[in-house]
Amino acid sequence: MLKDSFFHLPVFLALFVVAFIVCMFLALLVSWTGVYNPAFSLEPGWLGMEIRANGGRVLMASLFVSLFLLFFRVRKRPGNRLLSFILPLIASFIIMLVGITFVYGPPGSPLPREYDALVPFVPNTIHETENELLYIERVTGTRETGRGITISNAVRYHDGDLRLIRGASVAVRSSNGDKAAVIVPSDVPDRPVIVTPANPLYNPVFELPATNSALSRDITALNSYLLEKRAVSPGRFSLSLFSILLLAVSCMFFMRSGRWPLFSALMTLGAFRGILLLIRLFESEIGIEVKTLLPEGVFSDMFFAFVVLVIGLLITAMYFVFPGKRNG
Repeated sequence: MLKDSFFHLPVFLALFVVAFIVCMFLALLVSWTGVYNPAFSLEPGWLGMEIRANGGRVLMASLFVSLFLLFFRVRKRPGNRLLSFILPLIASFIIMLVGITFVYGPPGSPLPREYDALVPFVPNTIHETENELLYIERVTGTRETGRGITISNAVRYHDGDLRLIRGASVAVRSSNGDKAAVIVPSDVPDRPVIVTPANPLYNPVFELPATNSALSRDITALNSYLLEKRAVSPGRFSLSLFSILLLAVSCMFFMRSGRWPLFSALMTLGAFRGILLLIRLFESEIGIEVKTLLPEGVFSDMFFAFVVLVIGLLITAMYFVFPGKRNG
């Protein structure tokens, strides 16, 4: 019985390593396809830059995945109830603490920047945008953050009209979350041309489904919340991280509460999704409004962590009080 509980730990670590590799590969694939352009090579050091930029999000996602998979083993081989709960919780806390320190450095270190460079156009190519056609004969410049790009002898077809742009500078900007290319002609600088999407021919090569995009945004928001607390105080960061991990590990209750494994797995997935939706709720207008009603201070600043901690303690109590069912 004790042997099963202790053996959960190496299984969990192995699952985490595999999940981290897979999640990092998918994150790098999405990042690469977002900036891919056959006319320009990637900036040297792009891979390392993207690994650091995606590290925190991948850590959180990999941890949730490995915990979910571990719960299947705990259901079949529960071992000692206390050890089967405590060991994954301690391991999760150490993994996140060490991982975040490795990715972002000690508290106060500047956060890694994402590679957001984008060369919007390819020379000698007709680009089809949302409402126009654009042919560009020549593209020059560097791809660093999309600056320093110029185009020559561009022909724009819009609403039945043809317009020649002999020379223009190009900037890539983000508007309402969507990247747009702004072409500023040298002959008429007060009449910029807005092209959406910014990379109309090659971006995106691969795009996440809407459900996965929302999941990715929520994981990013949760990681940003932890980094925000880390910048304020190590104590607040540790409490916030512990409360989130306690709630995640307590979802083991849902995996063991049902008679049917598939139903239990679906409940556990729903519980994990609920954790990520909590951060969205607290960042919504409702959450901001509730926060304004609280007195300023530590309680207001840590309100999300306290709520998550209370929910985690309640589910943990249910895990230890109710024996649960298993189908092994």
